[in-house]
Amino acid sequence: MTTPNGTRLGLSKPVVSAIESDPSREKRILVHLFSNGGALSFSDMCHVYKEHSGRVLPVKAVVLDSAPGDPDLREAWAAMSVGLPKGILWYPAAALTSLGLGIAWTATNILRIPTLVIKTRGWLNDWDLVDKTAKRLYIYSEADKLVGWRNVEAHFDDARTKGFEVIILKESETPHVQHMNLDRERYWTKVKELWESSSS
Repeated sequence: MTTPNGTRLGLSKPVVSAIESDPSREKRILVHLFSNGGALSFSDMCHVYKEHSGRVLPVKAVVLDSAPGDPDLREAWAAMSVGLPKGILWYPAAALTSLGLGIAWTATNILRIPTLVIKTRGWLNDWDLVDKTAKRLYIYSEADKLVGWRNVEAHFDDARTKGFEVIILKESETPHVQHMNLDRERYWTKVKELWESSSS
């Protein structure tokens, strides 16, 4: 959240260079992203590729694991508090985190300044940025305390209305980005089906 846009976008340039150096006539890119950070990184890659080539990144399929969110204060606190130090240092760190969340909430809800998470939600469903022919698999859970399942469903409903092909795998008990570990067979079966259907 604190990294300047230019610096953050610069991190995607080596990936774009690698894609452009591939001699294949048809690129076969399969994206598997995790949480809001992965969604932002993918969006950044799409921005950099479009700026560099003038074309949309030729993605065949996208797996969105626990993404994208649109966090309320409770979900934002759950996400931000994961990395707080233990012991006595927890209290000042928690106070600073709470202050930051309060500022972000005020900016978003009072001043109507969208956060990167909100911008990323829009970018993922933007045909000018993301290949509309890429199939999508959303994997999410009702037990996820960091990315609310209703936010994921609102996003894939919007994607469907815009013409994206959407597949879903909804869990009921797996926590944030733990679906692969706790429901391995179902998870990889769905991912494999997506990849295979995108190869035809």
